[in-house]
Amino acid sequence: MTRRGGIAMGRAGTVIRGSVRTEIATHCLAGESILVSGPIGSGKSHLLSAVADQLSAGGAPVHLIDGADDAALAVVSAAPAGTALVLDGLERARPELLRACLDRLGSGEPLVMSLTIGPQHASCMHALDAASAGSPAARDALAAVRRVELEPIAARELEWLLHERSAERLDSGTVHRILTLASGRPGWAVDLLQLAQHGYLSERPRPWIVEAPHGELDLPALRALARELGSVTPEAATAALALSELGATDLAGARDLVGSGAVAELVRCGAFVKQPGAEEFSVPVFVAAALRDRVSADILERQREAIAQRLAVQEALGIQLSEADVLLYARSLSGGAQADSSGAGNALGAVGAARHRVLQRAVSHLVAFTGESTARTILLRSGPLDGPTEPLLHARTVSALVGPAAALEALASGPRPEGGHDLLLHEFLRAQFAAESGFAAASAAADLDAETAALLRDATAVFTLWNTAVPAVGPDVRRGAALGIIAARSSSPEVAGLAGALVDLDHVWHGALPPRSWLATGAAIPMPREQHTDFARTASGALLFAHALTAFLAGEHALRADELRAAAARTVPHDSHARWLRHLLSAGEALACGDPARASDEWTYLTREAPRFIPVRLRGYLQRVGAAIRLSADPDGAGADALTSVAATPVQIAQYLSGQHDALAPAARRAGNAAGTLPLPLLRLAHAHLQAATDQNPARLLRTAHRLMQLELWAPTAFALRTARQIFLSRRAVGGVQQCDERLAALEDQLTASVPWYRSGDLPAVAFAQLTPREREAAALAAEGRSNREIAHQLGCGVRTVESHLSQARAKLGSSSRRDLAARLTPAPVASAAGATFPLATNGAHSR
Repeated sequence: MTRRGGIAMGRAGTVIRGSVRTEIATHCLAGESILVSGPIGSGKSHLLSAVADQLSAGGAPVHLIDGADDAALAVVSAAPAGTALVLDGLERARPELLRACLDRLGSGEPLVMSLTIGPQHASCMHALDAASAGSPAARDALAAVRRVELEPIAARELEWLLHERSAERLDSGTVHRILTLASGRPGWAVDLLQLAQHGYLSERPRPWIVEAPHGELDLPALRALARELGSVTPEAATAALALSELGATDLAGARDLVGSGAVAELVRCGAFVKQPGAEEFSVPVFVAAALRDRVSADILERQREAIAQRLAVQEALGIQLSEADVLLYARSLSGGAQADSSGAGNALGAVGAARHRVLQRAVSHLVAFTGESTARTILLRSGPLDGPTEPLLHARTVSALVGPAAALEALASGPRPEGGHDLLLHEFLRAQFAAESGFAAASAAADLDAETAALLRDATAVFTLWNTAVPAVGPDVRRGAALGIIAARSSSPEVAGLAGALVDLDHVWHGALPPRSWLATGAAIPMPREQHTDFARTASGALLFAHALTAFLAGEHALRADELRAAAARTVPHDSHARWLRHLLSAGEALACGDPARASDEWTYLTREAPRFIPVRLRGYLQRVGAAIRLSADPDGAGADALTSVAATPVQIAQYLSGQHDALAPAARRAGNAAGTLPLPLLRLAHAHLQAATDQNPARLLRTAHRLMQLELWAPTAFALRTARQIFLSRRAVGGVQQCDERLAALEDQLTASVPWYRSGDLPAVAFAQLTPREREAAALAAEGRSNREIAHQLGCGVRTVESHLSQARAKLGSSSRRDLAARLTPAPVASAAGATFPLATNGAHSR
């Protein structure tokens, strides 16, 4: 086939590759045939479906056909002249269907087709060449087909599609699961969206479709895939499900686990897919779901046990298992898989010892991240362990399954470590359990060498402070100095890090920039590099959470996002830390877009996914920030006064970012120094913004907007630009208005490209306009329905003066009539000598 006239790719309107769709439909209506080709994940099926919809909407008779459908040949053969045929999956078509398509092309009837570039591509091309060999007309028609070559769709494009298709607001965790399972295929993504909305997707041990979808759900991509794989045997279908649970593996390993025949069949039908740039293969979970109704339960159980044993051997050889594999092993294990895992007598064999370690690690992961019900199930299924339970893991498990008081008792009754990292973890947990249960933590024993005793004193001081209540007053300078000394002298990087993080978060919580911190200097976020011990992993998780919350409150979550993700990837267990971090960053993104309702949803998921073993004060900060965001989403909610007294900074930040400037108290606008330190840059910017609005200084507003945009604080940037525009408009400064319009357009473009769920125009429209006292009085009287003459009489001035006052007020507030002026005239609680400030607020809809 020769290429004739390429078609550009892109996205227009609200459809992925909308311009491509429109151009294909135009050529088809002109009588041309088109072949859309591309690799798996390039969105061919999605594009052809959109083409069929557009042709049908234009009044053309259309048939959308699946190349693997048994009825496809009859549809093509019987289609009357003038009917547009859209054939998806040319590589799956049987020879007789290919010949029918060639006959259609030879007769001059338009045909839109898709072809997957891959293992089946060559055989399809040979079949077409063979079918057209005896027909010059068919060869000419084949050569004249217009070619469209597609590249794989980026994850951001798919995410954009999901938000567009969903009638409900999607959280970042759901989006991540769908994107992971969709493997770049838009059709799969749309089906997965429906599965997610009906509760069929889960996160652990890795993103997964939890059971066979209900038959009443409309899942066209899954149905088409099931038809395409209709000849797969039960043995191969069962192998596909088992391999999809395992993830990527090499062919030799797959053959050992499920048999060479099943692997060969899965490769032949395209269900066992080679990973890009690697020599490993995997069965996509979506493919396994399409085959699930053909799975043999008995065979699956045996294959799962074989996989569990292989993972145990891998652990025994010293190859560390991933978090997902650890959980997969623990869930797959049954009584039969334990039978001969130990050596002779009571001595543990290598595999038995590995099994013991993996099970304990699985329980540790689960109880650390709200998986206590699964941990209980694993403990029940696994039966007695092949060795003693580690005492500190036992205490953590008791904390998750029973409560902190019982966990504190378990620590007290168990053996106390004599030193090292276990002793530090013992004291870390004891401080937390004591604070959570309301009991005083017993003092540490003194029978230690001098160096260990000094380290333990410092550690205990840090752990105790981390587990006190959130202070209602500003940062304690004396306590901060003591923590700074500990951070500088402690031989434990985790203890030093937690001491410094507490100082930083304490300052930021009260609106102050921590001196000499990574926030103040722009340095990298400090994280311990080695996590070979249980204490290092537990403390590093708490430390990462503290730093992420600090960056969030400082307004640097966007600037630090990549750095925080990299830190999460180095913090064990990686997947669990990535989950909660995803929600925190998404909450910050939503607030930066002025959408506190979306931010509140993300914060709720963050609270659920947060590590269990983080200090009490850190969890208190987490809960209070969530309450501040909820207050911004629902300003009339109960408890606002009490919340403000204990969480002033997060409340003020949330209100500022969401445009509720009239709710900010004068003290919040001043952003004064706390404890002799500088205020946070975000609070300084907020103060500069609101003060410039009060002073009616558009030049300062433009400078502030530039800095806000650098921080990717989109909504405040728009607020500042709109306020500047109103001022320029009231002064009839055409150049200034044009400059603001250009910056607002650039902001919309950048925001639309950066935030997949955002839709143009969704930013809440907030601006401040400054009225003189006489303009305010005239506007208020006009809003009451008074005539100009009545207003002039009451103000003691002429009618023309009243007309001038009202004209200026309408220009400043952007209102076109008296009725509109009345709607916009809402006085703010702050006034200056120059006059009163009124917020002009029109909140854009946040339906997604």
